[in-house]
Amino acid sequence: MKFIKLYELLPETYSCECPICERYKDSYIDLVEEAGYVDFSVHYIYWKNKEVKTYANKPNILLKDLENAKVVINDYNDRVGEEYFFIEDNRYKYLISPSYLDKWSKVLRTFSQSDSTSL
Repeated sequence: MKFIKLYELLPETYSCECPICERYKDSYIDLVEEAGYVDFSVHYIYWKNKEVKTYANKPNILLKDLENAKVVINDYNDRVGEEYFFIEDNRYKYLISPSYLDKWSKVLRTFSQSDSTSL
C-alpha cells in the first residue's frame, strides 16, 4: 500500500525498464493490481541483476543513490503526513521510515572509509 501511494504521489520516482514494467508504463497501480507471481519474479530478477551490475564494488555510488532516495522518502512523508490505510481491522501509517536508508548509509560510509578495503 505504501508503494502504491508513493508512486501515486511521485510517479516520476518509478523508473524500471524491465519487460514487465514496460507493459504497465505510466501505471504502476495497474502493475500492482494485474501482474501475477511470474511477472513479479521476472521484474525482481531483472531489477536485482541491474542493481548488482550498477553497485558491484562501487559503494560510493550506492551511498549517493541512498542519499537521493532519502530525499524522495522525506518528500513523500511530508505529503502523506498522518494519513492511514487499513487492512482488515488494523491501521497503518503511510509514512515510510528513512531509518533503513540511514542504516545502509552508515554501513557504506564505514565500508568505504575502512583501511582494509581498496575502492
